[in-house]
Amino acid sequence: MHSPEIRARARRLYLSGASVADVARSVGLSYRTVWDWCRGRPEHAVQGTALRCFRCRPDHNPTDPKSYAYLLGLYLGDGHLVTTARVPVLRVSCDNSWPGLIDACEQAMKAVLAGSVQRVQKQGCVGVQSYGTHWPCRLP
Repeated sequence: MHSPEIRARARRLYLSGASVADVARSVGLSYRTVWDWCRGRPEHAVQGTALRCFRCRPDHNPTDPKSYAYLLGLYLGDGHLVTTARVPVLRVSCDNSWPGLIDACEQAMKAVLAGSVQRVQKQGCVGVQSYGTHWPCRLP
């Protein structure tokens, strides 16, 4: 998945007269990807993931800003995002002695990116995790 900024830059270069090959070298992407954006199906260069992802649409914000802010704090404090797997996974470690925190973390994950949330018991803590293609779009 490529950022809208890279797509826009590629389109600008192409529309200013650069060849597809030159644009591909300039943005560091394959010829076929740039050709698809600029010549094959240019509507994808504009829309891309904006059809599916709030971060790609400037007119849309998270539906629940409080849940997002809470989850962002948990993520920055005790969480991590694994993007090397086939589907990205957000994991937050919560101490066993704070069951309310575990519940709140699960609720915030569901509010920010609807989907299933699992709890994985570990020594002294619970790993609250959720798989989702758009976690990298939602978290820095």
